[in-house]
Amino acid sequence: MLEESKKSDLVAKLKNIRIHPDDAQDLFRMLEDEQQLDSRYLDGVQYASFCKAYTIKLIQFYVPNGHEQDALLVAYGFLKEYGLQKRVIARRVRYSERAVGVNPDINPSWANPEDNLGKYEEEIIEKLADRLIEEATNNSEHKGWLGFTKKVEDELAEQFHGRLPKEGDMPLPVPRYRDPSPVDDPDASPEPPTPERSFLDRLEALFAAPIDIKKAFILILISVVLAFFLRDPKSLSLRLSHQSGNSNTELNFTVAMGRPQPAPISPQEPALDLVSADGSQNP
Repeated sequence: MLEESKKSDLVAKLKNIRIHPDDAQDLFRMLEDEQQLDSRYLDGVQYASFCKAYTIKLIQFYVPNGHEQDALLVAYGFLKEYGLQKRVIARRVRYSERAVGVNPDINPSWANPEDNLGKYEEEIIEKLADRLIEEATNNSEHKGWLGFTKKVEDELAEQFHGRLPKEGDMPLPVPRYRDPSPVDDPDASPEPPTPERSFLDRLEALFAAPIDIKKAFILILISVVLAFFLRDPKSLSLRLSHQSGNSNTELNFTVAMGRPQPAPISPQEPALDLVSADGSQNP
């Protein structure tokens, strides 16, 4: 049960999810009566998937400011574009670069954005913990539990048409710097990404760094032109690399080049007519 005396435990758990996303399961058990959960979700994989969805929807419902929602979801790795980045520091740096100018709480002059975002997250967590405890305390129906489980189950049933979502099925929310809809309009549908942007998103997730579409196109175009005029190679190898701290990530790919060569033609021997001594023609 959630009580005021347990606020420090709740705050600690909300902070720990930034490092250990699986702690979302402990958060669920701290906030909810597990016996109220649909038994179909008690399977190990389904349970982990449900607790992740529960945490996402908890933040979206109880954190009123959309930019604060994004910052906390980034810290947890529960926002689109950030799910593959394992280190919270890398997620913060990426978010500070992308959301500057969109999230008014991010200062472009921050000398250490990862540290500033860490403090920003903790302020959000403190307010969220107060809100959750107040809600549970005043909830006479669920006797000290938050009672948010049924709402999440209903939303998942509608979203997935009654079937149980697995970990790979669970879509992550879209960052607001990619979503043109108003921050305080939770029902607005985000604009779907273009195929080109989706490809770059996958590259950026691999490199943990932004990929500029214009620069990437110009680099490839120049390489193709040079390869065409310099000795007409059969193929062109390109390499993208990104260094972060002590690690270096490289992506190599090869593009077929050169003009198609015609198959060699064997010269045909002229036909000879052989004539015998008596004047008859031999075949």
